[in-house]
Amino acid sequence: MSPLAKIFFFLRITVLRLFRTQISNTVLAYLVFIFAATFFLLDIGENPIRYSDEATHVRVIQEMYASGDYLTPTLDRGLYLNKPPLKMWLTLAVIEILGESNFSFRLIDGLCSGAIVAFTFLFGCSFFSSRLAGLLASFVLIGSAGFFYGGRFNSATQDSFVVFANTWALWCAYLGFSRLGAIARRRNRWRE
Repeated sequence: MSPLAKIFFFLRITVLRLFRTQISNTVLAYLVFIFAATFFLLDIGENPIRYSDEATHVRVIQEMYASGDYLTPTLDRGLYLNKPPLKMWLTLAVIEILGESNFSFRLIDGLCSGAIVAFTFLFGCSFFSSRLAGLLASFVLIGSAGFFYGGRFNSATQDSFVVFANTWALWCAYLGFSRLGAIARRRNRWRE
């Protein structure tokens, strides 16, 4: 058996054992997050910042950092109110800890991309009542060209943070409505 075939055999056995265990979906979602975040953060600082949107966001963050005014986003000393500043503030916190680098500008986006993949796993598990469906959904998302490109190469923009916030809000709404549905079904049983 070739070495590549041995690796695939080992991965298949490991995944099958993982899905047969009594590990909760939340723990598996954390594992999916760690895998996806590692995938999106791998060499994320190596690519230069070259696209106009990415360069604009980086310049706004650099100006906020240089001026010390973390409250007001500026671009060329004028107000920059085109985007909400929450993601810029999070990036400034990373820059305070790690220093100014391409990795620092893109770290939040890589983590958000990993979290989106983890939420996709949870949605797949919940909708289809199958861990395999959740895993396939998360791998399809990682493999899609637009998500891959946005998460890996053009990631110092607001896009992945906004998609993360929307995905998180949809997950919370889904959990709330599914629990309300369960409560309503229990109440209907008592009325019969």
